[in-house]
Amino acid sequence: MKQNRNSRRINKIAREKLASILLFEVSDPDLALVTLTSVEVSVDKSVLKAYVSCDRDRYDEVSAALARAKGRIRGLLGHALDWRVTPELVFQIDTTADEAERIALALENVPARRTRLATPWRLPLTVTPTRPIPQTRPTRVRQTARSRQVSSHMGIMYDPEQGERFARIAELVEKSDTVAICAHTSPDGDALGSTLALEMVLRAKWPEKHYVNLLADDEPVPRIYSYLPGSENLVPASSFVGSPDLFVSVDVSVPARLNHGEAVMRRARMRAIIDHHPCDEPVADACMIRPSAAAAGVLVCEFALFLGVEITSDIARCLYCAIATDTGRFQYQNADPEAFRVASLLVNAGASPSELSLNVYQNFSLAYLHLESLVMGRITTFAGGRVSYSYATAGDLKRTGASLDECDGLVDAVRSVAGSEVSLFLKEIPGGKVRGNLRSKTDHDVSGVARALGGGGHKAAAGFTIEGDIDEALSEALPLVVALFSDADVSDEGSDAR
Repeated sequence: MKQNRNSRRINKIAREKLASILLFEVSDPDLALVTLTSVEVSVDKSVLKAYVSCDRDRYDEVSAALARAKGRIRGLLGHALDWRVTPELVFQIDTTADEAERIALALENVPARRTRLATPWRLPLTVTPTRPIPQTRPTRVRQTARSRQVSSHMGIMYDPEQGERFARIAELVEKSDTVAICAHTSPDGDALGSTLALEMVLRAKWPEKHYVNLLADDEPVPRIYSYLPGSENLVPASSFVGSPDLFVSVDVSVPARLNHGEAVMRRARMRAIIDHHPCDEPVADACMIRPSAAAAGVLVCEFALFLGVEITSDIARCLYCAIATDTGRFQYQNADPEAFRVASLLVNAGASPSELSLNVYQNFSLAYLHLESLVMGRITTFAGGRVSYSYATAGDLKRTGASLDECDGLVDAVRSVAGSEVSLFLKEIPGGKVRGNLRSKTDHDVSGVARALGGGGHKAAAGFTIEGDIDEALSEALPLVVALFSDADVSDEGSDAR
């Protein structure tokens, strides 16, 4: 059936709801390790055809289990979709994976000059464990709105579409002699951990190539992340004068957020992106942009698995920092099952949660704690207590002696106010600018506010930088934040915000 934008949207919604039902509502053991690969909904929404994959020797068993559960699944699906008509369910076994494997085996006897398989269908997953991996009963892995095939190790899933995008990025690396890697300005743990890990992954796969890992800004690596392996080798993009064959943007899709790295990106012959931030028009020859990923570190880890690269202890330490920090120590809304599965793999490969905690979350300077006390003393609320706000001036940093890179965690103090749903934290930065951090604890989308102010981010976490002082920044940002609550008035509270 030919699809348009609306039909793709309907299929995506139906697939997401059906996957959730198969995972959480159906407990039949015969449906363990069954993957929902795709969904097709008829134009009138009267029929929903669902394609599932499983081991070849379980086709009959799975078909029978689905037939038994079809009535209950249809009832739950009708409630979840809330469409005028509940579609009739048609389950079909997707044999694509087995057919591809059969063809690959058949081609093994064909002369090499006539066949060349770019990547294996079933991805290798190599991990160097630091402790025995317990033998547990296989469990069904959560399916998302994307079509996925479950890998045979530790629950890490392989998405055919994602595999195609990874293959395209790998193709660009193979065509390159020099590769530059760069994350966004004011790099956080995800940006730094992901770029450092990606360089190690690429070096392991293509050791003959030349790599440079860039910092978007002239400032050094934030102190709390200096423990990451390879952080001492990062080079300010402003001092790099070369023109790389390939420029890889990590944790960023918008060129302007590369700061000095944008000039290097423009000089590169080819460009690639690995990111989990939404982007409508990426500037790249190949990109892996998946907003559903909890962190860029998740995508880098899955890229390593795609390439068959061993997850060493150093790679694991960097990627664990990326995922743990971007999920707020697995406390934010983006801490999904995939993030936990990847984190488990990384800990088995040598990452240490206590190392991260000691360096990032239990490593505050006395100056920072004094600054935090100022910020907490200024917290005020708007929109009936649903918006919490505070700020830090350049004078605050000077008086306390705190460094600018230590301020990233201050938004969490503002976010912790009971009853607040959205938090706004502003801090003055050099050059007459103000950087804003936005956080949402509910379903309010703060990324639109950030985009309206020239920034970006996710639904629950976003940021922006604008010209001016704290008062000017507040006057621009606050009305947009309060507007998220349609019944709120910007003037109902917080008149003493400054």
